[in-house]
Amino acid sequence: MQIQSSKQFNDVRFLYCLSDKLSLYFFGMTTDLMIVCFDPESFEKMNAFQVNTSIQPDLKPSIDEGAIYIPTGFGEVLCFDKLSGDLLATMDVGTMLVVSDIYHDDQNVYSLCAIPLSANGEIRKDNYSICINDKNTGGKISQSQSVSKLPIFMNVKDKIIVLSGRKLMSFNKMGLLQRQTNVVFPTAYKPVLTKNHVSCFSNIGTVEIFDLHDLSLTTRLQIGKTEYPPVSQRETIFHLTENSLETISLSEGKINHSHMLKHKPSCSLTCDENVVYGGTTNGYIFKYDIKTRRSEYLKTGANSIISLELIEEYLFAVSNNTIHQIRVA
Repeated sequence: MQIQSSKQFNDVRFLYCLSDKLSLYFFGMTTDLMIVCFDPESFEKMNAFQVNTSIQPDLKPSIDEGAIYIPTGFGEVLCFDKLSGDLLATMDVGTMLVVSDIYHDDQNVYSLCAIPLSANGEIRKDNYSICINDKNTGGKISQSQSVSKLPIFMNVKDKIIVLSGRKLMSFNKMGLLQRQTNVVFPTAYKPVLTKNHVSCFSNIGTVEIFDLHDLSLTTRLQIGKTEYPPVSQRETIFHLTENSLETISLSEGKINHSHMLKHKPSCSLTCDENVVYGGTTNGYIFKYDIKTRRSEYLKTGANSIISLELIEEYLFAVSNNTIHQIRVA
């Protein structure tokens, strides 16, 4: 690993970096939301624009081949051209507040929304519904039945998986509830979806693994307490404890390996088919080879790494006010 270049972003509050596998998108807040697109190889700015409306900075937008979908604080998901910044469509979810990251497929945009209800003169938002909007027109196609209880998490692939309190639910892509089951332990992160499994990680050191198709429980494991949201590669999950990287085989239903880390992790992992990357509290990047189970470290000079994004042979590591471009191939 080698640092190729670094860029500072003073006077901007970093929110997140996302990619469409071709470009890097930096999201930051000044008085408005600022979006900057970089070419991953040259690390030169390709375009930039601002969004001057109230957004929800804790919720991640979604990016497809032509657009960025951003949730606002006004019951909308705004669709912007990712190159020009032009507003393409306003997706109205009704008199509701978006409470999830945004997801999309080839046709639709998916969001989980809080339904405002009046009770004793107060407006409460403790019921939730999946809203499905057409990508091209912005019109609402469907809305699921409401669910309640917190915490509330959603993940979308071939199915829509919602975790509401301790109830795990599977919806089809039109928002129709198909199956539901219970989880035993309170969950700390959104469910991890792979081709055959859905995995729910608690904040007390337990993972419950379910069959994705019928939500039957396949395995319950005691693991190290998860520090950050896990990542998956095929039917394997990698998750961080306070001092180790654990590898969980979903098909075997067991922990295959626990790799001790030299430094305390500081952000979520990212990975490809061969390597897992992580950041640490004292500014190191670690690279873990899945096959050999060996790791190497790169010192960035930063105090702490807060975000990672991988695009082909380049890893982008964000510290407090700097993005480092790191060649990893």
